Amino acid sequence: MLREIGAPILLAPIQETLDAFHEELEAKFKRVNERIENGDNQHLKIAGTGEKRRWSLIYPTEEEPINSPFYGQLPGVDGDLDPPDSGERRGLTTGVLVVDLWSSSVC
Repeated sequence: MLREIGAPILLAPIQETLDAFHEELEAKFKRVNERIENGDNQHLKIAGTGEKRRWSLIYPTEEEPINSPFYGQLPGVDGDLDPPDSGERRGLTTGVLVVDLWSSSVC
């Protein structure tokens, strides 16, 4: 059945798969740390030196929009958003923040 799925990763020995994932993850950690060290990541504030060096996330100020302008271009949805027999869940509002840890960026 696994051969029919067509995903070679499922056929490989698990230890090989885990080792490959570990190497990939370590490389990404190294790249993120390099970007922090070089000051390339504009979303972090670095304070202190040596053993006392710390970082923190920079949050948007009041003037900065929280949501991307992209979402303002999408048409609104009017009417009943509830699927049949869903109960009394009405007026659902969602916000989305995507943090891409692998490329060290916030989308």
